[in-house]
Amino acid sequence: MTEINRYYTPSIEEFHVGFKYELKSEGEEGLKEWRVRTIERADFIGLIESYSRQSNFSEKVRVKYLNSEDLKSLGFERTTKAEDVIWRKPDSIAVIIEAGYKDGYIIHNGARTFRGEIKNKSELKRLLSQLGIK
Repeated sequence: MTEINRYYTPSIEEFHVGFKYELKSEGEEGLKEWRVRTIERADFIGLIESYSRQSNFSEKVRVKYLNSEDLKSLGFERTTKAEDVIWRKPDSIAVIIEAGYKDGYIIHNGARTFRGEIKNKSELKRLLSQLGIK
């Protein structure tokens, strides 16, 4: 059985204020370790853009794909219907996730408001905010 890759290298277009990513840096005793970082100001994006031009960018920066722990942390509860996995919030928002979180829907008050790929937790939070969903 092959392990599904839980991380990917983000494109520079994905970075925004509030975006969470992991940066490989030297820790104690020279060990390389992944540390979670958040873009706190817009000018940090320029710094990331300069890093992205380095040939080893994909070895130093990664983002965790959206997973069930992320959805739970945002207040969603898992249910299933037929072959779909449905994540609901008490306030009638449902995110229906298919094919390993690669293709999702956001349904709000009975209407589909989004369909597409939702790669990570930061992206989902931003999308919910853009759609006016709390």
